[in-house]
Amino acid sequence: MPRPALTEEQRKRTRGNIREAAIRLRAKQGSHQISVRDIAAEAGISVGTFYIYYENLDDLAQALWQEPVKDLRLKIESIASETENPLKRIRKVLECYARFEVEQHRVFKGAFLFVRPDTMCKPVPEQLKTEVFYRLLREAIVEGQQIGEIRDGDPGEFAQILWASIHGALAIPINLDRYRFYPSQKMAKKTIRFLLSSLAVDGIS
Repeated sequence: MPRPALTEEQRKRTRGNIREAAIRLRAKQGSHQISVRDIAAEAGISVGTFYIYYENLDDLAQALWQEPVKDLRLKIESIASETENPLKRIRKVLECYARFEVEQHRVFKGAFLFVRPDTMCKPVPEQLKTEVFYRLLREAIVEGQQIGEIRDGDPGEFAQILWASIHGALAIPINLDRYRFYPSQKMAKKTIRFLLSSLAVDGIS
């Protein structure tokens, strides 16, 4: 009798278990010493099951940051769709980005704080409007300007500043930990308050 098909939740859980196993092993052994067999054993699955979900170790390495970031984009889209007021929407979107640093700390450090070596090829730059986070911020700014809640200015420029500011607020306490900056989440909270106050026509957010 054939086994019942796995649910989407079960597949997602298995993929997550494989990723977490790889992260644990990388922390203990370093990425260059890990095999598919090691990861399968750590995750409690067969090697064959590993290859159902990932083509090879390179595929898994990309998934370690791509899949959590995809989930972040979906979460941000959901939050934005549920929040009518533009300023409140901007606040919630920025807060969601900030929470990612806590919920996916390894991914945040490994992907969001990545500095490309000079020897590594640079990707072809994409238009900012293709990124969900930027697009949702820009749309909220445009709507806020239309109803007189957000001050006049280039919405695209404002969206870039918002993104750069929240990212920097999270990154600088981690990258420059020899200085006594506020912890990243406290820095993010204060930065969001300052940004919204700067955007709002009446200076109150």
